[in-house]
Amino acid sequence: MKKIKTWHIVIAVILVLTASAAAVSFFAPNMFKPVKEFLTGKDADEDKSTGNGSADSRSEIGDTASQDGKKSDSDGSANNLGNPVNETAANNGIGDNAVTGSAGADGENAVMDSAAGGNGAAGGTGAGSGKTDYSGYSELFSMYASSLADSVSVESVDLPASESELSLQLAKEALTLCSGGTMVGQAGVLMNSGFEVLMQAGYDKASDDISHTCAFSVGRKDIEYNGQSRELLVITVRGTSGSEWFSNFDYADSHTDSSDFAENFLQAAQAINLKLVPVLAAHPDALILICGHSRGAAAANLLGMTLDDLYGPEGIFVYTFATPNTYRGNDDMTGRYTNIFNFINPADVVTEVPLKAMGYHHIGTDIVLPCEPDAAARVAQAMAVMAQMSPSIKAYYEDRYSLSGKDSTDNRYTAYEIMQALASSLTGLRSDINGGINMADIYSIMDASPTSGDSAFAPLVELLSRIVGKDGSYGVKIFMQHMPATYTALIDAYEQLLSAYGGMGMPDGSGMGFPDGGMSLPDGSGMGFPDGGMGLPDADGLGGE
Repeated sequence: MKKIKTWHIVIAVILVLTASAAAVSFFAPNMFKPVKEFLTGKDADEDKSTGNGSADSRSEIGDTASQDGKKSDSDGSANNLGNPVNETAANNGIGDNAVTGSAGADGENAVMDSAAGGNGAAGGTGAGSGKTDYSGYSELFSMYASSLADSVSVESVDLPASESELSLQLAKEALTLCSGGTMVGQAGVLMNSGFEVLMQAGYDKASDDISHTCAFSVGRKDIEYNGQSRELLVITVRGTSGSEWFSNFDYADSHTDSSDFAENFLQAAQAINLKLVPVLAAHPDALILICGHSRGAAAANLLGMTLDDLYGPEGIFVYTFATPNTYRGNDDMTGRYTNIFNFINPADVVTEVPLKAMGYHHIGTDIVLPCEPDAAARVAQAMAVMAQMSPSIKAYYEDRYSLSGKDSTDNRYTAYEIMQALASSLTGLRSDINGGINMADIYSIMDASPTSGDSAFAPLVELLSRIVGKDGSYGVKIFMQHMPATYTALIDAYEQLLSAYGGMGMPDGSGMGFPDGGMSLPDGSGMGFPDGGMGLPDADGLGGE
């Protein structure tokens, strides 16, 4: 008998793998689609819909609706909120508020989704690849990805009997479903959870594109609901990626106090709504779950409001997490949307902007989670300082203060320009809006001035230094307050409090419905776990010194 040699085994393995790949490609061609999209940086059939756009109650939106699944180019309002979204290709990639300095981004491929037409993107110095450049914030991305390690799928989606009924179980499922991050990661979460992926859009956004848009995915599956077999669509909206940090801090293109909405997030929600037209038309009787985290939560919040206005709230469930403020109009209106639930960690600075002092809050019902009280107090103090500087939208964009000192006429910036500097440090990009400064430049200016300590910006810069340190490091504790894994732990703690105190609405005056204000459990961690809730070595609730 001949001896089997190593090269025999190698050839046999190659033949088996080749045959397997050929068979899968022939019988299940879509299996390799996420891998192809990941390697090429392109969305295959990005705006493809399974439906033919047939007219029904979910197709009568805007002035034009595509019949073949292609993206709508309607120049009319997507709903009754105004601020229509025009998706215009930027021929030279340069808008009024451009960002520059990122290699690998081609300005000619930039897309401008801003109704105001002022947020185009300028191409960088390298050849355009269509892939996101993660330089400058790879640490943040790694933190985000690591928080998903144990949360890649859900066994089921447990909708409550009514869309107006809060379900903490559904909340945790929705948080997992919207935590995929990348296009491939999000497709994986949906498929691992039994969903067919119908659409993914916006994930190929250029690394220096600061338009007011969000990437999103749509999945479908059949579920049992109230004793019947029903079709469920889940719409997951991605959180901040890359240059979207610039958009996060640009609340109002109009720079006036006349708008009732955070215009950046409203435009993102409307852009999603337009692309959903053919999908919703093809699935007119489906239940709908909308969910998002961070920037995606703000867009999901306003997308839920939009779909409620268009179709009615019946069968639409909206769960948002770490939600920025989105609305500054009449408080009575927010109570109309009883199917929208926003999960808020008071120690998460993201949930405090745009500023409440400017009148911003959320559409729907806020679920204020237990947290570490000292961290929440620091966030509240920082927001109070910023509110003194920017009590209005107009002041945020126009009032200038010196970094060098209270009485200095040098180095004068607006609060908006300072926040753009933070975005620059988080992304590695430079903004034309503020002359290209980032947080390192701000630290240098203030260190060089002996009177910078009495600058109106001093308390704000101190807070921002906890996010991006003078050595260029990121504030892990502050960002951990914002991570999906933290919100999962806080929702678990919230369940413990509900169980311990028997429900909400207790006459404690805390606004949270618990005798201790909902801010601390007996172990003192504020999260219900001896180590601070996340396995970090500080054991002081993720926010302490």
